[in-house]
Amino acid sequence: MKTHLQYSDKDIYLVNDIVKNWKKKGFVGTLDEGNCSKGFVDISTDDWTQPGTREVIFRLHKIYAGSGFFGEKCLWVSELFTKAGGEITKYGCVEAKNQLKALDRAINQVGFGFSSKTKIEDYYLV
Repeated sequence: MKTHLQYSDKDIYLVNDIVKNWKKKGFVGTLDEGNCSKGFVDISTDDWTQPGTREVIFRLHKIYAGSGFFGEKCLWVSELFTKAGGEITKYGCVEAKNQLKALDRAINQVGFGFSSKTKIEDYYLV
């Protein structure tokens, strides 16, 4: 079963652009493109709600959402993690039709205490 779509050059460019624009606003994120061929990238930053205590990781997935007239459709899903002292804690996910909205919704989730309880598997077509 196909679950992810590979990132295109345009996708990588757009995510890089989003992270660069964050830096202009004082929000420093680090992009790891190492898994873009698998359909996801990681963006990490210090947790601004608890400075100096942990790192927040946004795993941005490009999820296969079926076929359409113009080819394969996708859904962008941000999966949330925190990392403190080498221990990684997994939280829920948020989705959107584009990368920017998916990341904005993820940022809001951090501010609201990681209230989403959905799993990445909830977004896969069955």
